[in-house]
Amino acid sequence: PLPPIEEQRRFAGILDRAEILSALRGRSLGSVDLLLSRAFTQRFPPSLTPRLRLGQVVADLQGGKSLVGDDPDAATRNRVLKISAVTSGHFRPDESKPVPDEHDPPSAHYVQQGDLLISRANTVDLVGAAAYVWNTPSNLLLPDKIWRFQWLKPDSVDPLFALAMLRDDKVRHEISIRASGTGGSMKNISKAKLLDMEVPWPRFDQQKRFGDAVRATHDLYLKMQAALTEQQRLFAALQQRAFRGEL
Repeated sequence: PLPPIEEQRRFAGILDRAEILSALRGRSLGSVDLLLSRAFTQRFPPSLTPRLRLGQVVADLQGGKSLVGDDPDAATRNRVLKISAVTSGHFRPDESKPVPDEHDPPSAHYVQQGDLLISRANTVDLVGAAAYVWNTPSNLLLPDKIWRFQWLKPDSVDPLFALAMLRDDKVRHEISIRASGTGGSMKNISKAKLLDMEVPWPRFDQQKRFGDAVRATHDLYLKMQAALTEQQRLFAALQQRAFRGEL
């Protein structure tokens, strides 16, 4: 269907405005992460914050196994995470692949709510990307390229503070320069090098206050994300109506 040019322009104007609103909503989601990053820098300036080696607070970095079936769309009992499940800084359980049903993984390989995850292999900009597991399906498995933090004293660590610390620009830079690899695109960081790294590590009460702020911000993030999803759904509906000449 080809409506008159005046109608085409009117449709395009409505869709343009709707698309701008979606783009602004998407930008606001990025602003939440930027706000937390700036808050971390202001709350824990390098000159005033104690530092520890990660190995002084981390008991182990636990990984899984990358065993993937032939059919990427197969409906299997378990699925294994892709690296892209953590590279955005937010846990994405949908970024996973099917695992053959004959594979019987140990219980330690399953992703759990409350896990802090970090990628050991990726591009130089994304190696060491971390994400916190707020919620997860019960059938997701760790691959060999994503580690779970296991703390020496779990009651003395706020994992949401640790997440913000791992996403700090200075810490990210330190991880990237410690990563090695022969290829120009993919880098790896070893457990030894990561655990030997010095990081900002304040008292637990300070960690907890910052972690509580992250929890409150996450609730806001979820509401904004739901609003963006609804806006995108409405935009798709507007497109359909425009092409049917019903706007």
